Amino acid sequence: MVRKIAERLGELDPVQSAVYEANATKYLQKLDAKIKEWKSGLEGRNVRFVFYHSAWVYFAEFFGAQPAGTIEPKPGLDPSPRHLETLIEAMKRDGVKLIVKENYVSDRFPKEVAAKTGARVVNVPIMVGGTQGSDIPAGWFWRPRNSRTGCWRNYPADSGNGCCWRARWPRAPTP
Repeated sequence: MVRKIAERLGELDPVQSAVYEANATKYLQKLDAKIKEWKSGLEGRNVRFVFYHSAWVYFAEFFGAQPAGTIEPKPGLDPSPRHLETLIEAMKRDGVKLIVKENYVSDRFPKEVAAKTGARVVNVPIMVGGTQGSDIPAGWFWRPRNSRTGCWRNYPADSGNGCCWRARWPRAPTP
């Protein structure tokens, strides 16, 4: 997708075509390196966890983790007491100690399961900026919009909006 975006931008702005291609290459190199880092962190660890719903199966497959069940039996359907009981029994039997859920999903069922299994519940944002601390440094991917503050948005660096990564991350080099 990154290559297609760079290609299309180059068609729309031929003068900057080489810059778009170079930036796409840099981005893909950094992304590949990060993916290797993330995968190596899970390698050989036999990570097993319960997801809130089945969308996380793709994540598990990509990173080599083992899905051990879902809290939702079907997307959008709350679990029945029997479903939770079966899940809790399986988690205890298999030693599963991690529950992963999106930050917008209620904590009710994950906390109930965690209390009965000793598992830890991890809230995962589904988008950049979805929770405090989940902002990916803009300079890691693209050049910040506001050259004065270094922030992606035009908020002052000390505004408390959580958008400013300037103090934590180096500014991206100008292409």
